[in-house]
Amino acid sequence: MRNMTRDCDKEINFTASAAVSSGDVVVVGNLLAVAVTDVANGDVGAARIRGGFMIPKATGFAIAEGDIIQWDVSAGNAGTGTAASGDVTGAAIALSAAASADTEVEVLLLPGGGAVTA
Repeated sequence: MRNMTRDCDKEINFTASAAVSSGDVVVVGNLLAVAVTDVANGDVGAARIRGGFMIPKATGFAIAEGDIIQWDVSAGNAGTGTAASGDVTGAAIALSAAASADTEVEVLLLPGGGAVTA
C-alpha cells in the first residue's frame, strides 16, 4: 500500500465549475463540501467533507437542531420546501437552531449521506 498525499477521509479534490472562495460550499456529486482555499474556474482545489461549518441559509424559515439540511444549488444556500433538480439533501444536519431571520446555520457534513434530486 502506498502513502496517501492527503487526508482522504476529510478532504477531496474537486474541479471548480465557477470561481470558488475559501469557505464556500461546493457540491461534488452527492457530497456537500467546503472549499479550503480560493479556486479559479476550471482549476482543481481541495474541499473538506467532514466537520462542522457555518453555511449560508435562506431567510424566511427556521431550522431546528438536528434537522436534515437541503442545499439549494441555484440559490447557494440551505433551503426549505420541495427540492428542485440538482439540489442535495441529507448531506448535512443542523448542529444548532437557526431562526427565520438568520442568514447562516451551523451544520455537520455527512459524507455518503446525500442525494441529488433528479
